[in-house]
Amino acid sequence: MSAKVRPRGGLDENCFSEMSVLSERCPVGQYFDKIVDLCRPCGFGKYQPEEGRFSCRLCGLGLTTRTKEAVSAEECREECNDGKQLGVDGVCEVCPLGTYRTKGLHLACERCPDGFTTSRYVTYK
Repeated sequence: MSAKVRPRGGLDENCFSEMSVLSERCPVGQYFDKIVDLCRPCGFGKYQPEEGRFSCRLCGLGLTTRTKEAVSAEECREECNDGKQLGVDGVCEVCPLGTYRTKGLHLACERCPDGFTTSRYVTYK
């Protein structure tokens, strides 16, 4: 549960800003999801350099990150080709068996739908 700070001007008691004091202050690389009252990772292709924020910043078109909890724009890298994703070492790696990725559509390898898989050599949709 978050501690809400009533803004000046008498707005509704349910309104609060990013300057509000949260009982759970999210670390860098994460954002606070107001709907479920939890910190969540920014996800691939996003970053957050500041603690306690309600959203993450986008890397930009054609860029992604090596992890779901990037903390700076310097972690944004050019996307890999179809069937590959950016590894934690910054090198493009082939999607694992049962996953696929299409450049420009997916920021990281996606799991195939139930009942489907990929071959060892073809990992794009």
